Amino acid sequence: MKRFILFNQKRHPKDLDEQEVTHLLTHLAVNREVTSSTQNLAVFPIVFMYKYVV
Repeated sequence: MKRFILFNQKRHPKDLDEQEVTHLLTHLAVNREVTSSTQNLAVFPIVFMYKYVV
């Protein structure tokens, strides 16, 4: 979550949408060259936050 918020210039998660999540996952795949399993691990906390917190 911290990386997601920092990646989006410290904007509040309420102000972010699916496009920002997709942008982060694309960044991880292209620039950081992470595997799909790492991308899945990155998306789970984001989904949890939007489902239960925000």
